[in-house]
Amino acid sequence: MTGLVLRRAMNPTTMRPASSIIHSAGSGFAATEGARRHLPAAWLESGKLELAAHQYDAVASADALALVTEWKPFRHPDFDAMKKLMRMPIIFDGRNEYDPRQVRAAGFEYFGIGRS
Repeated sequence: MTGLVLRRAMNPTTMRPASSIIHSAGSGFAATEGARRHLPAAWLESGKLELAAHQYDAVASADALALVTEWKPFRHPDFDAMKKLMRMPIIFDGRNEYDPRQVRAAGFEYFGIGRS
């Protein structure tokens, strides 16, 4: 299971990265319940997407967190809480929201997409 961060107000352009991840991966994903009305029906019907009530529920038992859209609740997360909830402390930061030093100091493997 991967915790996939999806924000509430998504459009086809901002959904493109998340859509690619969902369609190419063989595992399941979790997103927050608040994003439901903005998600394509195909995602909901795919059987790969689980909706979570809270942002931290979306990362519970996750093998990794893929941050693919901007979303305020995940700008300053409690990394200690996330690490305790996740199966594997790995973050793929497609928005480069996080300071790599801070995330690594919290015990995560960190991959900033497009970051040099």
